[in-house]
Amino acid sequence: MDKVPTWLNEGFLQTVLQGGETNEPRVTVVSYTARPAIAAGENFSSYLFRVKVTYRVGESPNEHSQSLIVKLPVQGGFIYDLAKHTEFYDKEPVFYERILPKMNEKLNCEFSPSAFYSPRDKVVVQSDLAPDYHVGDKENQLDFAHAKLFYTTLAKFHASSLAVHRDDPTLFESVKRRDFILCR
Repeated sequence: MDKVPTWLNEGFLQTVLQGGETNEPRVTVVSYTARPAIAAGENFSSYLFRVKVTYRVGESPNEHSQSLIVKLPVQGGFIYDLAKHTEFYDKEPVFYERILPKMNEKLNCEFSPSAFYSPRDKVVVQSDLAPDYHVGDKENQLDFAHAKLFYTTLAKFHASSLAVHRDDPTLFESVKRRDFILCR
């Protein structure tokens, strides 16, 4: 999807930034730009949009800016046909909004960007940690330094998930069920 969805507009962004439809203080969007965050064909199971928004809070004349990533399920193709009969896209918001914040807190380590309220079902909105970031060429492999960093972070991620599970075993129930059985 190269086109920005029509619903990704001022009203959507206002609701996202104020954390809900009726929450105070009211946010006023001054301006925004939205564009695809990755090249066509690199999306796999989701469409990603990078949104840069300038806004005011309440009656304040001060302007704030925020870069966001808006992630929505693919709307067609093989992955869509497979996922539409499952809870595949229902799990991601639960993971980002409920589980990851607790994991981040356990090790005082940010494994992911902050999640924002999303007024649309199955749409995930997160802070954009690196507005100038681009996805690397998937044909190239990681060099040793990046591979080491990846595995070190993965170990912390795993350890924090075990600690959160120990504290609240029911938290993972909604995301651990299998959606598809690929072979029997």
